[in-house]
This record gives sequence, structure tokens and C-alpha cells, in this order.
Amino acid sequence: MIANNIPNYSNLLKRVKGLIAYQDQLAKAKGETFNVFDILGLQTNEVRTHSAFIAELLNPAGSHMMETVFLDSFLKRLNHQANFDTKSATAIVEYYIGPINKDQTIGGRIDILLRDGTNQTISIENKIDAGDQDKQIVRYYNYKSDRNTVIYLTKFGDEPSEKSKGNLVKGKHYITISYQNDILDWLEDCQALAYDQPIVRESIKQYKILIQKITHTLNNEEDKELNALVMQHLEEASYISTKYHKVTNDLKQKFRKALLEELQSKIIDGDTDLKGFTLESKKDITQVHAAIWLEHDDSKVSKKWFGIESFSGKGNGNGVLYVGLFAGQGANLSESDKEFDRLNIYWPHHRKLSFENQTIYLSNDSILKKMIKEDLLKKMVDGCTTQIIDFIKENRRCIEA
Repeated sequence: MIANNIPNYSNLLKRVKGLIAYQDQLAKAKGETFNVFDILGLQTNEVRTHSAFIAELLNPAGSHMMETVFLDSFLKRLNHQANFDTKSATAIVEYYIGPINKDQTIGGRIDILLRDGTNQTISIENKIDAGDQDKQIVRYYNYKSDRNTVIYLTKFGDEPSEKSKGNLVKGKHYITISYQNDILDWLEDCQALAYDQPIVRESIKQYKILIQKITHTLNNEEDKELNALVMQHLEEASYISTKYHKVTNDLKQKFRKALLEELQSKIIDGDTDLKGFTLESKKDITQVHAAIWLEHDDSKVSKKWFGIESFSGKGNGNGVLYVGLFAGQGANLSESDKEFDRLNIYWPHHRKLSFENQTIYLSNDSILKKMIKEDLLKKMVDGCTTQIIDFIKENRRCIEA
């Protein structure tokens, strides 16, 4: 059956490719390839880009000077406007709700907190590529649960993981929304509402283009045509979708295996900077914190070792690939260690890995496409190996017992 349908698969892919090419031509003609978020490398930064921009639009006292109109539009789409006083509302990014308790059910930070004058709150958990934290949605829900609405925002409207939501029920304890549909539709509303405010309108447009890019969403007319194509070829589209995930996971696995082998060869060849280290792949490539660990005999005493994450394209740092110093439970940090580029409590120091002046995100198709070519894959592995060894050489003292 598959062999007989190959012409249909080929035709479907060609037509989709044509739609994408046409949209690219339109973008160039309209000057839409110039995007400040792309230029500044902020495409997937949850806090500095997405939470900050969305919260600014939602804030009635925001610099857009449009008062409550954007917040009203957002709540209308959620069918939540009757329960929230927008005129007295504030929007806060990374709102601290106290230390996380022992069973992880209370405390932490809320990505975006909306609060009105009656102390009604809306808590938005914003996920681009990062993985869920243990009991994260539970902690959101337990924050003023009787007066708090919890929203889980992801690229495509995914459900939170079991470890994050616990026994909470969608629709009863939290709401899921997506960038691909809900946020894009809301941004369309915001653009229309800001018709006479050119700077605000164009800033929203740039952000909307960024969301279209990271969610692989075409413009309205092209998107309608793509929907029609998929409906005409549901079986083929389903097969291609399944194959896409398999192929991209295979590429990630191939890259991790090649990098592991290259590092191992350095150890065998007697590289002094890697002397005494053992290497091990950690977690399946589809899991959030898929990694390579570099452990030394001293690590058993110091409880610190080196790691490379995340080969899944999801996890800490919004899914960026980095080499870092991992501090386990009971590890001590010196005063100089505290000056490091801290990622979180477990990673006191890290450095992003890059290739051809581009930070490596293994959720990024442009990076994965380069891995298809053996020569580029080899260059990427060699470049990452050099960066990893340099980091270890600079910071090896940190794991010494």
C-alpha cells in the first residue's frame, strides 16, 4: 500500500514545498525577513522574549498605552472576561510565590501572573521547548486555588506531563492553550485593535511572524490551502507526520552517538584534558534531559561532574545544547564557583554549544538539516568536541575532591 501511494506522498510534499516557497517570496517582498527577535537571537527565550512580550501586551499599564484592550481581547478568547476586573489588573513576569516546599507542591515562580484589584489571579505557565518540572502545575494550582485560574501555554496546545499536573484535571483545574492557534489569533486581534498605533502594530506583527516561524504556521491564505491539502491526503499526511518524528529523532541520536564516540576517541588517544573521565549516554533521545555524562573518580567525592544536554531539543535553557558543570545533592561550591554562568540550582555553570555562529537547538529544523550531510555532521561534532574540551579544561578544578 505504501509503495502504491508514493506518488501521492511526493505530490503532497511538492505542493507543501511550493506553499512555503511562496510565503518566503511574499515575506521578502514585504520586508518581513527583517525581524528584531531573530536578529537578537531571542526566538525561543521564554522569559526574555515570550513571557516579557505577552505580559507587556496584557498589562493595562503597559508601554503600548492601549490600556485594557489587549487584555480584554485575551480574556474574551478564554471566555473569562466576566470574572476578572481588567481595569485594576497588573501583569508580572517571573512572579515569586515563595520557596518550594519538601514535597514540591507549593512555591516557586509563575511565568506570567495577572492579578486584579479584587485579588483574582490568572497564572500562565509558558512552555516553548523546556520540559515540565515536577509538580509545576500543582504548585500553580495551589497558589490561591479558590481565586486562581491556571493556564498551560505551549506551542501546540500539549497537555502537561503527569509529573507536572499530578491528579489535576484539564478543564477543571487548568486550561491548555497554544501559540499556534490561541496566541496567533489573539495577536491578529491586537494588530487590528492597534490599527492607529503604527509602532505598536508593527511590533506585534514582528512578534506574530516569530510565532508563525516557531510553530511552522503559514499566513492565512496559504494556511487554508495547506489545511485543504491535508484533508485531501489525510493518510499520506499522517504517515509523513509519523515519519518526520522518527527521522528527526534518528538524526538527534546519530549526532549524540557520533559526539560520544569522538569524545571517547580523545580519551583513548590520551587527551590530557579528558584523562580519567568515563562517558555515558543518559536517557532516551526522546526524553527531555537526554544527555552525555562525563564522570571522574573525583566526582564520587565532590558530587560534581560534567554533562552535555539536551539532545532532545527540550529541557533546561529552553532546549539549548550546552556543556555544563552539574552539582549533585551535597555538592559544595567555592566562592569563585558562584560567579559562574548559572543555569539553575543543579547547573551552577554552563556554556552554550554553537555551530557556524548559530547556537545549537536540536528542536530547530535548520540545525537538523545540516546533520543530514555527513561532512557538516562531522564538522559539527568536531566543533562541539573542541568547545566541550575547552570548557572541561577551564573548569576541571571544580570537580576535584
